[in-house]
Amino acid sequence: MIDNNHISELTNQWIELLGSKSKDAFEFYCEHIIPSLLPQLKKEFKTAYQQDNKYDCLISLLGFTPETSILAYQFCEPKQFIVLYTEESSKYLQEVVIYSKVPISSFFHEKVIELPSNKGVYQALEAALQRVPKGSRVAIDLTGGKKIMSGALAVAAGVLDIDLIYIDFRDYMPEFRKPKPESSYIHLVTNPMKLSIDIFGNIEIIERDKFEFIKLEFKNH
Repeated sequence: MIDNNHISELTNQWIELLGSKSKDAFEFYCEHIIPSLLPQLKKEFKTAYQQDNKYDCLISLLGFTPETSILAYQFCEPKQFIVLYTEESSKYLQEVVIYSKVPISSFFHEKVIELPSNKGVYQALEAALQRVPKGSRVAIDLTGGKKIMSGALAVAAGVLDIDLIYIDFRDYMPEFRKPKPESSYIHLVTNPMKLSIDIFGNIEIIERDKFEFIKLEFKNH
């Protein structure tokens, strides 16, 4: 269980740093809040999904909040840590390495070339997966980065049958644009390829009926 008094004290200290726009806020979160959250995050994950939190490889999408990649790494405890980054987010790579405490021999990164299509994301993911030994248990953390990139990774993960994790939260602090730390939890995104066909069965029927109706209307005119 999270020590609510302890985490509340840490949160208050963190909020003070955020309010003063101190550069120490990021370091404080990484060094004090993340370690305090991990035991409960792991426990809740195992209870919710009946599986272990450890992965052989974690592929994380890096955006402008490197805290998510750092938290994901410490949660998954992978042997390999591969970060997908863009030109804009490249400046955060060093912070990810320092504060995740990943051994440099286990850390890799692949640049996403932003193109009009999602091809750049898929190419970076392909390059990342080529580094992963066969049979490895792999997870993709899609919390960071742009929504279009997260969406593309979600599609690819579904096809490749790779676990998707997302650092979610129940309470948000809009004044700081940050989630409340103790409300955080790790969400395992269900692979749509494994869902029962009954869930989407009606959609197919609706679309088919709509198509038949359109054909009928076309004939009548």
